Amino acid sequence: MSTDLVPRAERFVVELPVRYRAVGEPGWSYGLTRNISTTGLLFNVLKPLDVDTPVEIEVAVPRPFVGHDHARLTCTGHIVRGIRELDDSSSLAATIASYRLLPTDDPLLVAHESYES
Repeated sequence: MSTDLVPRAERFVVELPVRYRAVGEPGWSYGLTRNISTTGLLFNVLKPLDVDTPVEIEVAVPRPFVGHDHARLTCTGHIVRGIRELDDSSSLAATIASYRLLPTDDPLLVAHESYES
């Protein structure tokens, strides 16, 4: 058995609007990212989901990050951890199994004004 450790993907601490839902659900729930990497993300939520739930996630990507109009990072994955904070807020950690970067004009996903160039 190898004792080599696989390095963890670099995480970027950034607050971006996010919407998420269990695969097959019609409506979206909303939150804010806490950090994101190439393999997953941690985000604050109002509506927690169960561990192992397959999810669809869309993250608003503001103009300064993509060099043109707003975009959305559309991901699929599953919930790997739920976190209940001391102040009763909740966060979810999810894997990113697949993703696409797409244009968006959805006002609910467009990033905060503070991210504008």
